[in-house]
Amino acid sequence: MARASHLLSTFNGGEWSPDLYGRIDLDKYRNACRAIENFVLLAQGPATRRPGTQFIAPTKDDGAVRLIPFEFSTEQAYVIEAGAGYFRFYMNGGRIESSPGTAYEIATPYGVADLAGLKWAQSADVLYLCHPKFAPHKLARAGHTSWSLSPIDFQDGPYLDENVGAITLAPAAVSGAAVTLTASAALFAATDVGRLVRIRHGSSWGWAKITACISATQVTVGIKSSFAGTGAVASWRLGAWSDNSGWPSAVTFHEERLFLANSRLQPEHLLR
Repeated sequence: MARASHLLSTFNGGEWSPDLYGRIDLDKYRNACRAIENFVLLAQGPATRRPGTQFIAPTKDDGAVRLIPFEFSTEQAYVIEAGAGYFRFYMNGGRIESSPGTAYEIATPYGVADLAGLKWAQSADVLYLCHPKFAPHKLARAGHTSWSLSPIDFQDGPYLDENVGAITLAPAAVSGAAVTLTASAALFAATDVGRLVRIRHGSSWGWAKITACISATQVTVGIKSSFAGTGAVASWRLGAWSDNSGWPSAVTFHEERLFLANSRLQPEHLLR
């Protein structure tokens, strides 16, 4: 019997699982491969060799890192070396240096064990970073050697649902940068520092940020929008995110809006 050589002209079916080896009824079966190594598949069908890599520089102290892309445009793209408590930056096949031989870097709150949990989304020159253990941060670029990482300063939200229990809150003043806020029962913890709180007197809401925890019933707040009174009221809302309730672990942009989701207390909530 004569042998036949079948033409294999396209490989864009990709690499298939062994569970599909017998699915000859599928149209893409004849375009698929059992294993593809060191090749890049093109939409037009061919498979081309994977581009090679180039050694640029060792990581800081030869430590474990995670690489994060920062792409402003096709002409302005960076690779961020995220390591234990620092970010370093690479561009055009080289490391950005503050002086010859000295890598430019900035400090971060993330340890090596935290790097795998980082999620990010970019808008122009700002990269928004989320991790379930840390407040969301934004990494902003002003120049090749001018980067800044800072917590996002959320304004008046997001909040948990309005209180429906008997606990009341009473601010010592309607405005001020260091005002004592007293609860009628244990409510606060040291991990609430940085959390927002919203209080309604009558039909008016005011909001503040917790700056210090005095006890389980008292905190110090910086009032951002004046309260309408100082009486004890049961109409209040605590911020959705804090070290106590958890921070969002997912971030993305949709229709030019920033969305954050999946905190420890609200794993199925999506907030913008």
